[in-house]
Amino acid sequence: MAETKLVAVDLFSGGGGLTAGLKMAGFSVCAAVEIDKTAAETYNENHKEVILFQKNIKDITATELLKTSPTGKIDLIAACPPCQGFSSLTSKYKKFDIRNELINEFARLVREIKPKTIMMENVPGLEKKGQHLFMPVINEFKDLGYTIEFKVLEVADYGIPQRRKRLVVLGMLGHSIKIPQPTHSMNGENGKKRWKTVKDAIGHMPHPIDLKSVKTIGKPAEYNWHVTRNLAPINILRLKSLESGASRTAIPQELRPACHKSDIGFSNVYGRMAWDKPSPT
Repeated sequence: MAETKLVAVDLFSGGGGLTAGLKMAGFSVCAAVEIDKTAAETYNENHKEVILFQKNIKDITATELLKTSPTGKIDLIAACPPCQGFSSLTSKYKKFDIRNELINEFARLVREIKPKTIMMENVPGLEKKGQHLFMPVINEFKDLGYTIEFKVLEVADYGIPQRRKRLVVLGMLGHSIKIPQPTHSMNGENGKKRWKTVKDAIGHMPHPIDLKSVKTIGKPAEYNWHVTRNLAPINILRLKSLESGASRTAIPQELRPACHKSDIGFSNVYGRMAWDKPSPT
């Protein structure tokens, strides 16, 4: 008899990236929740067999989710609650974002369903800037019987050709799920593999086709989505003026748009990735 797969639910699912990862890990994803219409359409296109609830998570009940499970139970609840209020990109804004509190809806559904395992991924700022929301949820999970492990991870340390730090939370009823040890390091220290670079990721690929051209001769999927946007000639000149890894502040003044004559502001606009390093976030 075939072994029954572990059943998972994906909260705040977006277009379905985490669901894809859960499937690769051997889970059967029975349900997902996503309020955004465009993201939900994308999810449905990629995961047609999953029951998607396109609604506010505050209106989702444990009963609704459990009814979607082929086994009548849920083994994993995975969640990526909205993180805009804790992102470093929004750190200069002091405005309260009501979405910050949606982490409590994740906690509510865990409390009502009591899955074997839970996981959450978020921006690092949630641990510090959002600790007034984060720690009560962590403590509630512990009170429910979950052994919790959490840590801010650098994804480049796990073979991803990108610098990106994420807060990862893992929990299991009565047992500990250890955070995986890094497999890579910047220069291959301690016997690990070196970080993957932009060149490692795309250096072997053929020259891409631009979006305008692909629309006239086919569809992006026919080119494995190896498609670039159409850049104006002046933007191509701006990018060509930069050395590998340089930011917009190195663009000559005569090539800069009026809004970027000053060096104040985000420096990665018009930035050029370094060929021999992971890409920036």
